[in-house]
Amino acid sequence: NAGCAPYPIFWRRSPLRKNPYIAPAPGMLEPPPVIYKPEDLIVGETIDVLGREIVLYDCDDFTRSFYRSYMGMEQASIKIDHPPLTH
Repeated sequence: NAGCAPYPIFWRRSPLRKNPYIAPAPGMLEPPPVIYKPEDLIVGETIDVLGREIVLYDCDDFTRSFYRSYMGMEQASIKIDHPPLTH
């Protein structure tokens, strides 16, 4: 692939809803959005993203600094063991 073929994008940068909503029929009302907040995004926690459970296992230095100043909380890292690659 030379980068010309369209590649599916799972999530674009935008507010992440806790209650994703897909209208099953025209004219149905959309419930008010419930958005994830920084308090919900803690390393070691699991969040739901469009029906998929995502485990937060690390964050970058900027995010660590933000949590330290905003919430007075230290974000640790969780070591993930990967199986050895075989070819």
